[in-house]
Amino acid sequence: MDELIAKFTDASTYQYLAAAVALVWLVGVTGIRRGRSRSADASLAKMAMWFAVAMITVALLYGYLSGAFEPARSGEVPSSAEKHTLKRIIDGDTVELTGGTRIRLHGIDTPERDQPYGKLATRQLDKLLGKTVYVEEKDTDRYGRVVSVLWSADGTNANAAMVCGGHAWWYERYARRDSELRDCQRDAQAESLGLWAKEGAVAPWDWRKR
Repeated sequence: MDELIAKFTDASTYQYLAAAVALVWLVGVTGIRRGRSRSADASLAKMAMWFAVAMITVALLYGYLSGAFEPARSGEVPSSAEKHTLKRIIDGDTVELTGGTRIRLHGIDTPERDQPYGKLATRQLDKLLGKTVYVEEKDTDRYGRVVSVLWSADGTNANAAMVCGGHAWWYERYARRDSELRDCQRDAQAESLGLWAKEGAVAPWDWRKR
């Protein structure tokens, strides 16, 4: 399916659209001939109507495939961030794209799935993201995952949002200079948000050592 969509959105898109117009119009004309209308003017009017229907149908199809009906990208989304389709949420800091590429959210670490608040963190990331995401690549980790900043279609920085909402830790070891994540964690702790609502929260990197 991804390859089919790619064919519609590459340089030959107009060829596919022209074929679709011809197909829809041909269906309409065939129907008119079968109806054996006695009026030539009526036949021409119906042919024109079917041509209009074909054009509208193809315009809607093109708009859908080209992403014209998706929410506009925020000006905060970097131009280097590439558009992708999300396949599934693995956990609170890892997702998988269509095609199999796994994305590890840069600079954050969420509770493990067997750790308190782990499932809630996963659900929160799911709420933040839709099917369309923008990936700003930073690095590749030892597991082959692409370490990235992930943006939603409406321009939300998912990495920062997870920390700001108290759903993830600032992974200082790998994002020491990220002042946004640092400030987000400080504010979330001060307001007792999310995993900071209870005392004694264990950082994921410490939990994994158990």
